Amino acid sequence: MNVNKQNFKNGFSVITARDNSNPLISIQLYVRMGSARELDNQAGYSHFVEHLVFKSTKKYPDNSLMDRVTFLGGSINAYTEFDTTCFYITLPSKFTEEALSLMAEIVRQADFTDRDFESEKKVIIEEFKQYQDDPEDFFVEEIAKTYFKKNNYRKPIIGSLESLEKSTADQLRSFYQEYYSPSNCFMVASGDLEEEKFLKMLEPHFADWQKKKVEKLPIMKEDFPNIPEVICFDKKISKSDLSEQSALIESIDTLGLIGSEVIYAASSSAFAKVDTATYGRSLLGAGSIGAGRVLLGVTPGTDVQTQNATLQALATSGGSAVA
Repeated sequence: MNVNKQNFKNGFSVITARDNSNPLISIQLYVRMGSARELDNQAGYSHFVEHLVFKSTKKYPDNSLMDRVTFLGGSINAYTEFDTTCFYITLPSKFTEEALSLMAEIVRQADFTDRDFESEKKVIIEEFKQYQDDPEDFFVEEIAKTYFKKNNYRKPIIGSLESLEKSTADQLRSFYQEYYSPSNCFMVASGDLEEEKFLKMLEPHFADWQKKKVEKLPIMKEDFPNIPEVICFDKKISKSDLSEQSALIESIDTLGLIGSEVIYAASSSAFAKVDTATYGRSLLGAGSIGAGRVLLGVTPGTDVQTQNATLQALATSGGSAVA
């Protein structure tokens, strides 16, 4: 596979990887903005804007952009992470030029209305509440918030309820205009393409994009603990079905790898279904790594004997357990 990179004068860059085995092309456009790069009063804006840009653009109002992609026989979607927001499209390569036009519409020409904003705001806030009520999603977020004390990676991708509720359409438009700029974006394209021809198709849509300076938050250094630490907390979950909690326990050995440290999240409502010795061995493995925090999510009704056995398993591994 032949991989190349092209930098434009406005700071926009493109990475291409040619593979002509199938008449398809996949394009990903990354915006260097996610929850870890947001100011506190912008918490959740990256994810919010990701939703809003599909609502309306100058050429494709009223959610018609996604309809156009479907008509071309392709698929388009997006996701937000800690560092980036990514928009991606896959479709037959004969529509490559239109795919580039569609991506340019998303990152350059979004013009969502106040009505679009209010409608999507309700969706985002409801999604936030669902996250808080889902055992796995809630505990995974607690991992980052508890493990990191200074680093911006402690911030949930979906943001905070306070920030979302206070947000206005004008604030989201300003956020879009500030961070969706060529020097803060890059594109990756792979599949059935010829680099020179691809770049010529791309230039009319991105080469004239006006360059802007984007302020970036500094990444704070973290002071990690020298010994393992267990943190227990209570969380009421309104769901009566605990199947997801059980599944979370079963996947405990692979949940939450950050650097060389391992963090475990668990819901004690499902402890009764888990063999204590097996769970203890999982924590023993964490303790043998060395420094790090072990996050133990606990819901009301925990079996005290099981908790103590779990904490003892960690303590005997050479670390200290703090309930």
